[in-house]
Amino acid sequence: MLGSRREARERALSLLYEADAKGIAPAAVLAELPVAPDRFAAEEVAGVGDCQDRLDALITGHAVGWAVDRMPVVDRTLLRMAIWELLERPDIPTGAIISEAVELAKTYSTEESGRFVNGVLGSVELGVDLIDTADSYGPFVSEDLIAEALYPYPDGLVIATKGGLTRTGPEEWHPVGRPEYLTQCVEMSLRRLRLDCIDLYQFHEIDAQVPLEESIGTLAVLQAQGKIRHLGVSNFNVDDLARARRVARVVSVQNRYNFVDRRSDDVLAVCEADGLGFLPWAPVDDGRLSRPGGRLDAAARRHGVTVSQLSLAWLLHRSPVMLPIPGTSRVDHLEENMAAAGLALTADEWTALEP
Repeated sequence: MLGSRREARERALSLLYEADAKGIAPAAVLAELPVAPDRFAAEEVAGVGDCQDRLDALITGHAVGWAVDRMPVVDRTLLRMAIWELLERPDIPTGAIISEAVELAKTYSTEESGRFVNGVLGSVELGVDLIDTADSYGPFVSEDLIAEALYPYPDGLVIATKGGLTRTGPEEWHPVGRPEYLTQCVEMSLRRLRLDCIDLYQFHEIDAQVPLEESIGTLAVLQAQGKIRHLGVSNFNVDDLARARRVARVVSVQNRYNFVDRRSDDVLAVCEADGLGFLPWAPVDDGRLSRPGGRLDAAARRHGVTVSQLSLAWLLHRSPVMLPIPGTSRVDHLEENMAAAGLALTADEWTALEP
């Protein structure tokens, strides 16, 4: 039961933070959920709402309140979660609750957000000129940390983000393509990334409840207003892409694609024919390709590289419009990924890898 309660709390807090970022009441966010929360989760949400002011008062009134405002968003979120957990223990004085929660937040600041910020900085230093993210990563945390690490952005760096997919909890993703919501997504991403215009804004996933043309049309209007430079789409099939291109000029597609998952071959073919960029997500199959014994394992060992590196090199070999977006939070892993660009196999070696 404790695990269920904690998960419900996390969902509830996620909703409240989302409401706060949008400047709307938490109840309005709940009302817009694709599936109404069950009774237990709803009770948890109500509980969070009731104690939100108490949380804020505890943090602000404590001696460490000044430091909280300077924490990265990910750490402030952690602090609130820690306080809420500890508030249920009547044996701990208020002062001890805050102090203990702050120590926990400091730990995560060093190990989690610190690694992320260092990784982003390192990628630019190694020559990366496109950073891809989404408002649902965190949610919101990734965009905040990118701005923290890189703003003011160096010349030539392209910041790409996505909107239209909400994350209400661990592994809980819900497409929302309503025009008013997408408009809000763009405005909030501009604010978090500290931009006047987003270089590449991608519609994250089609909402079955909203005509595709309405969603893309809204982004086209925002582009005409100067808030978006280029439009991209994500998780689209060939027919979806054709419909979107009748409404707006689409310059890129971001779909799942890697050595073992080539379901988007037909989409890639359209991109190649028409000069659109193709950004494969999960380029190493969520890490499964790097396990020993796979089809690429022997070839990687022969070349003295990792399977992940060979997977990325295969993508670059596969098509001139390919732009892999491997995720990482470690500098050593980042350097490994970058080295994949220099890996060269002969035509016969590439052919031998195919089934």
